[in-house]
Amino acid sequence: MGVPCVKKRADIVIVLLLLSAVFAATNAHAIHPPPARILDARTSPECVTVVPAFWLNKTLSKYTGGEGPAVAVKNTCEKAIVITGVSVSAAPDVEKAAVPQLGLALHSDESGYHGAFLVADGEDCASPLAVIREANKTQCKNIMVAMGDTLTMPMKWGNGFTVSGFEAGAEDKKISIEGVLVDPLNPFASLGWLAAAAERGDRESQLELGMLYLKPGDKQDETTAAKWLLKAAEQGAVMAQYKIALAYDTGAGVAQDFAEAAQWYEKSGSAPANKAGDGLSVIESKCRLGAMYAEGIGVKQDHGQMAKWWEISAPKLLSLKEKAEGGDGEAQLALGNLLRPSMSCRRQANAEAA
Repeated sequence: MGVPCVKKRADIVIVLLLLSAVFAATNAHAIHPPPARILDARTSPECVTVVPAFWLNKTLSKYTGGEGPAVAVKNTCEKAIVITGVSVSAAPDVEKAAVPQLGLALHSDESGYHGAFLVADGEDCASPLAVIREANKTQCKNIMVAMGDTLTMPMKWGNGFTVSGFEAGAEDKKISIEGVLVDPLNPFASLGWLAAAAERGDRESQLELGMLYLKPGDKQDETTAAKWLLKAAEQGAVMAQYKIALAYDTGAGVAQDFAEAAQWYEKSGSAPANKAGDGLSVIESKCRLGAMYAEGIGVKQDHGQMAKWWEISAPKLLSLKEKAEGGDGEAQLALGNLLRPSMSCRRQANAEAA
């Protein structure tokens, strides 16, 4: 009696495997941003965007050299653009060199995914490209990317790149896409690019560089971290404002200065949390600044300000304080519980810096 059931389950598994294979074959390539980012991305015009991507399917491997990291250029302009070349470099002090033959995938909602090679002596290409066949590898000296289409190309982790082109029908209107594909598992591999962007004043690169030097390990350098975090904080990076406040609070990489810490806690605690990660920085800053007002560290002791930053009702706090000072045991206990975050914040600040 059990055999038919087993056979039915086996049939179901086979069907599911076949469906998976069909889906993989038809979905030749898909943009799947890994936990990575493109450092110092600059596009002109701004309607052309660039994001990290990843080759997923072996169908296009003859164009890309295998599955792996990539960058995807999407045309959201009102006109088509023409891509004419790609140059790459492994470090900022090495001049970018044109890639003589580069595998590409062009995606259109109408025709799907197609592969081609970008070469100097190819032909003018546009979507739809030739069907992917081993014997028919399309050779293109340029590729027209229509409005809404995406062009994806393989890129090594840590490589800086420049994609060149022009607006279709107007060769004098140049297209330029630049950036560096940062390896999420080894960001120190892009340290040179990161430092170059930070030196140019890129706020996000300054923040990332500061955070990298804070990480435990043989490259940890609290002094260098504080230097870049301060630069990012001065440009309004909320997380950097919190981190430099913490540095001054604990003396990590800078001379300990409670007054300076309080000023930076106030800036980050007052900021809107517009970016992922900023929310926690705002909350922690409020907690620690409230603690400083509670204890009179770096600022004049002020329970009203403590109440403000801890978002406690000031009248309630004043009433408890008066009763506690008058010898009311319950009020003393309630006030002690209310002030407990002060001790918690200070302990957490010291633990983070340890």
